[in-house]
Amino acid sequence: MNLRFKTFTANDYKSVLPYFSLRSFYTCESHFLYHVIWKDFYNTQYCLTDEAVLWLQNIGGETVALPPISSIENFKKAFSTLQDYFTNKLSKKLKLYLVDEDALNILALNESKYEIIEDRDSFDYIYDGDNLRNLTGRKYSKKRNHINAFLRDYEDRFEYRPLSSDNTKEILEFTYRWAAEKVSDDPYNRIENEKIGIENILESYSDLDTKIAGLYIDGSMEAFTIGSYDPVLKVAAIHIEKANPEIRGLYPYINQQFLLNEFLDAIYINREDDMGIPSLRRAKESYYPTTLAKKYSIVEK
Repeated sequence: MNLRFKTFTANDYKSVLPYFSLRSFYTCESHFLYHVIWKDFYNTQYCLTDEAVLWLQNIGGETVALPPISSIENFKKAFSTLQDYFTNKLSKKLKLYLVDEDALNILALNESKYEIIEDRDSFDYIYDGDNLRNLTGRKYSKKRNHINAFLRDYEDRFEYRPLSSDNTKEILEFTYRWAAEKVSDDPYNRIENEKIGIENILESYSDLDTKIAGLYIDGSMEAFTIGSYDPVLKVAAIHIEKANPEIRGLYPYINQQFLLNEFLDAIYINREDDMGIPSLRRAKESYYPTTLAKKYSIVEK
């Protein structure tokens, strides 16, 4: 097969999006929005075949692949197509990143030919939807205390609002202000590229199935969040969440309100990975995940 990869741009969204209904899985890569947010950071390229979307990314100057987006029935065939492309076109060993457990089981690879590496920093945090909406029980007492402090301190001064591309200017202004004040411990400085990802979403809002909401205090935006939903697995993925860290209780409040207002039917909530950042890991663990959606790297020997 003569594969032709090209840069993934907004012009391609409508042709690629239908493939995402072919297989549901629990990691954030099953949500189209993930690929929109990070396409520039990873210089994402794609190729459509009759059965699948094939992905290439550039990581550290090296070309690697992501798992194909295809049906379960066609997944092994799509993998073989990628393997053939790396062998005969690129003349290099295949590296496949962010492989979910279901995909790994479908492939059932010969471990004498492929090394399978668990990627803990990329595990997604999966939570029970009712737990995060209700925050009941002793383990969530600190979250409730922070929310109660926020409600007490700001009483009638705040408002939760659903947002859209009509709010682009204020969302981006808040994003830039938040990023400028953030002291990041991410060695790859992904905050800068996340800003570009937010711009990508807002520019193509009408073509994307996404939910956006903000929290305003005295009429000024102090937090916003972006999510998407898989109706098959009933999983809401929270891709972006930004809040003024100086306002006690604002993060847990918008987290809870977003789920209550936009994802009331979600059985599970995917709050994505921690990227190996210690502070982010602590924050995600503080919400007591039901499970971690494991991911792996597959490296041809």
